[in-house]
Amino acid sequence: MDMPQKISQGTHILLHIKGLISFPSFSNRAPEFNDCRISLTETGRRVLAGQADWVVMNGMDEWLGGVRLEGRDASWRWDPSTHTLVDSQCR
Repeated sequence: MDMPQKISQGTHILLHIKGLISFPSFSNRAPEFNDCRISLTETGRRVLAGQADWVVMNGMDEWLGGVRLEGRDASWRWDPSTHTLVDSQCR
């Protein structure tokens, strides 16, 4: 499952997608996706504002760049203001 699907399905969703039949992919263009209405959920607004952490709420099990990231308490986060990794407890 790719990121748009993960953040719009499950227990703590960030996006509500109205009219979704299937997500586009390399093998499925899903033209009906162009007509969907996408909006932030209340949880999405809280995550965007930095008031909630989607990983803590949902957990993760991903392989990125040869590194497995799993669980609900990632020890680091990306800080966009400094363009560095920071200890998630210090944010």
